[in-house]
Amino acid sequence: MKKPDLAIALLCSFLLGLLVVEWRAIARVAGIGTNITASDSAVAPEYWVGFIAVALLGAVFPRRAVLCAIVFMMGPVSLRHIAYIVENGIPNLWPIEIAFILLLTLPYMAVAYLAAKARMRFLSPST
Repeated sequence: MKKPDLAIALLCSFLLGLLVVEWRAIARVAGIGTNITASDSAVAPEYWVGFIAVALLGAVFPRRAVLCAIVFMMGPVSLRHIAYIVENGIPNLWPIEIAFILLLTLPYMAVAYLAAKARMRFLSPST
């Protein structure tokens, strides 16, 4: 993959991740009210939507699927955490939080990889 293609893959991953993570804020800015309650789960509902997004990224950018999944998760989460640290300082349990985020990224990497393999196997032209 050429460098411009890599940049496009990473930019698309970051923007799609930002859209999934911050969809409520985007809806609020657009004047659309949302009233979806979160469950007692430690994982936000947006996490489950992310599986569809990383599968799409893996299929569209099969040579960089795992990297796209990492940027999809870590880009917007890093921005959100930087904003929190600027406002409130470093959280007391930040090592546990970082480990939890890294563990949540692993399934995204697997889904993106599987989508890339499926695309290359079933949708690539035969040579």
